[in-house]
Amino acid sequence: MDAAAAKVLIKILVTGNKVKNWLHDKAPRSEAGFSLIELMVVMVIIGLMTSAAVILVPEQTPPLMESARKAATTMTALQRQSVMTGRVYAIDLRAGALDVRYQTQMGWAKASGVITENSIFLEAAEISLGGVRVTKAKTSNDFLPQLWFLPTGEFQSFQMVAETDSGQISLDAIAGQSIRVTSDAQ
Repeated sequence: MDAAAAKVLIKILVTGNKVKNWLHDKAPRSEAGFSLIELMVVMVIIGLMTSAAVILVPEQTPPLMESARKAATTMTALQRQSVMTGRVYAIDLRAGALDVRYQTQMGWAKASGVITENSIFLEAAEISLGGVRVTKAKTSNDFLPQLWFLPTGEFQSFQMVAETDSGQISLDAIAGQSIRVTSDAQ
């Protein structure tokens, strides 16, 4: 086969009665593929949908960290409540829960409206006040507070640290600063 015959075979395709010149005529739209722009638009849309899905999926917070945040929020609320009411609030942490009371002329009265459920963080955490470790074994029903919140907004510094398999979760309260939760857990 010579070059001219090969060129004619390549150039012309016979299908039924229709003769099509591949070099000059375009194929009907039903036989053509997608254009590069159409493919790029679809890829951009898929990328946007994927990034939106990743952003909308909430990060799972470990239960121990969530419990520490709740304890810190409750303690911050007690500090504010103490300032607003002019009462001294105190917390006994020995039972693994927040036993919250306020001081009256007759002694300690149980604070109402305070979330005092058992806390996995408070059960697991080691508590230290000014560097001294606090024993959590509650042997009686006596109220022996470890944490105090004064009407001036002051409180003594304390730290609670819970060890996890992947690191530490710490609730830190430094006098004159806010109560915060930190974690070095991976």
